[in-house]
Amino acid sequence: MKKYREKSPEETIKLVTVEIIERAIKFSKKKNRSIFISKTSGGVRTNVKDLDPNSIEGKENLEKFFNPIRRHYTFSGLGSPEENNSINWRVLNLPFGRRILLVFQVFVSFILKGTPFKNKLYRWMGIHVGKGAEIMQLVWLDHFRPELIFI
Repeated sequence: MKKYREKSPEETIKLVTVEIIERAIKFSKKKNRSIFISKTSGGVRTNVKDLDPNSIEGKENLEKFFNPIRRHYTFSGLGSPEENNSINWRVLNLPFGRRILLVFQVFVSFILKGTPFKNKLYRWMGIHVGKGAEIMQLVWLDHFRPELIFI
């Protein structure tokens, strides 16, 4: 993914989290649910609608929320699978087309030998692979959010 290239890990996690927040706002309206984000698993929850980057107040709240940037964030309020209006975490994380593409890319990368082409494939997936890195065959890198992997 080109928009994540040449970004620091802090910038990348901020961009990814904003994308997920935008998707959470969309799904919370569609499914009539309140979705929350917190900086830790037991931390203070913030409604994602209060962090809408498309509003002036939301942008200010978002900047306050990201000060300082954390290594992980917790989303809650998605509901259990038995509920009619629940939101699956995988759906919230990435759109369907990107999820399917990543599954195939991970499968192909799993069987490839450690070549420069394999590094290019990983970079195409969004993984940050440094120059001269060699990732051997049968290595499984997470396809959850490859942008967050730095090698």
